[in-house]
Amino acid sequence: MTSDIAIVTMTPIKNKSYTHISESGEVKLSTHKLSVKKHYTLPKEYANLGIYLVVPLVSCIFIGRWIDIQFESDGLYTMLGVLFGTIIMFYHLIKLYTQDGSAH
Repeated sequence: MTSDIAIVTMTPIKNKSYTHISESGEVKLSTHKLSVKKHYTLPKEYANLGIYLVVPLVSCIFIGRWIDIQFESDGLYTMLGVLFGTIIMFYHLIKLYTQDGSAH
């Protein structure tokens, strides 16, 4: 049983007026009151998507920077941290996308 996060947005009721031409060639003015209800469902796995993507990248950058400071290198480990963090980030993204053997 999966639970989804429901996102519901309501737009205010608006009077929409427009003109249209009937089949007989007459121009008519129509007015409609519209209330649009948009309902989006977001699987719960996507609620932490920012954490899945940002935390590995930022933590690997900070670890690489710390190693650069300790060994007084010219940013080599920071760049390796960016590379490793990006690989981890894409791993989590692909794992989330292909979860349960089916693409969402």
